[in-house]
Amino acid sequence: RELVTYISSGYKHDGFENGFAAATSAGGTGIHENGQEGGDDEADDSGLRLSDFPRLKRAINARRNIFRCFRELEFFSQIPLTCDILREELHAGEWTDNEWNTIRNVCMEHVKLEILLVEAEAGMKTWLDDDDDLDDESSMPSIRSNRSLKRSWKGKYASAAGRHDVVDNFLSQHVKNVWELGDEIRMRILAGIGSAFTLALENPAGMVALVEAVEVYEHAAEQYRASHHKDDDDDESLNTTTKNRLHFTNMRAAALAQLYQDFELRGLGVFRDIHMQAADMAEEGDQLNSSFNAVMRAATELVTEIDVVKNQMAPCFAPHWRVEMLWSTCVAHVCSNQIIQQI
Repeated sequence: RELVTYISSGYKHDGFENGFAAATSAGGTGIHENGQEGGDDEADDSGLRLSDFPRLKRAINARRNIFRCFRELEFFSQIPLTCDILREELHAGEWTDNEWNTIRNVCMEHVKLEILLVEAEAGMKTWLDDDDDLDDESSMPSIRSNRSLKRSWKGKYASAAGRHDVVDNFLSQHVKNVWELGDEIRMRILAGIGSAFTLALENPAGMVALVEAVEVYEHAAEQYRASHHKDDDDDESLNTTTKNRLHFTNMRAAALAQLYQDFELRGLGVFRDIHMQAADMAEEGDQLNSSFNAVMRAATELVTEIDVVKNQMAPCFAPHWRVEMLWSTCVAHVCSNQIIQQI
């Protein structure tokens, strides 16, 4: 389908937007993109323009883009092998000094697989749902063959749901493999985020690499939406979301939830330690006052740690993670619960 699209671009519309320059040997004048002269400073009427030769233009576009199609087909065929290689790399880097960098590198390769499958699903379902089946004498044989193939598919599967199921079944094995690898990667990322406070203080570079691994998936999803002009409030977007079942792995939501849990456990740990110290030092009959003072000391200690979070931890995260706000919210929740229990 991609190949037919590339070949047909510019067949009926011979505008300048798809042309490109190629130098010729005659008098320094070139074949020009956008109808502009190149080679000589002055305009030359003998200049060769692709817009004047639509068949040559189509041939050049087809030759240029067919290599991209073959590269993507080869990439698609290598998905199982690529997943195995990435799994081996992911497990080999565990408990090493480069563990977090390894996770980031694996994520950068893994998201390419997700991009390919998300685009493949959307493209195939859009192609099957396209009702533009009109032929005319100017249509290329490849276009007529493409439309004939589409009509045969629609005749075999009358409903759109049936055609979509065929696409889902065709991609299912690769989807299962790639998204299972994504689940393994998410578990490794969450294991690192679970000790984010300590990691950010002791190994800031590792924390940055872990955050970048999460952001890889968010950037891919944002670029996909931008390239397809999708708006969450748009009816067409809602229809597309219903039609397409594949979505990029949501790493950031899980990472933020794990980060909040890490902050909460740290706060509870501070309260537990100070309560134990107060219990050891308290005299008989003074345990109530000692316990209340311990709660206030622990709350004060957690509040003052906002400086550590702001100056040492937050720089490791992207600004939109709002780490200082997340820490403040968690501290307020833990402290208020402890004070209420003491009262």
